[in-house]
Amino acid sequence: DTGSGKSTQLVQYLADALLAKQGQIICTQPRRLAARALACRVAEEFGCKLGEEVI
Repeated sequence: DTGSGKSTQLVQYLADALLAKQGQIICTQPRRLAARALACRVAEEFGCKLGEEVI
């Protein structure tokens, strides 16, 4: 379902499960605008500035 938060929530679930403790979680998107919007949203949910923990 479009707009249901799958991409943003999956990243959060992986981080919460400590699956990224030794590396990075990488989430790709097919379009540049979608990738930027996703990064902004995930940074907001993590409570950090874009470019710090979320690139």
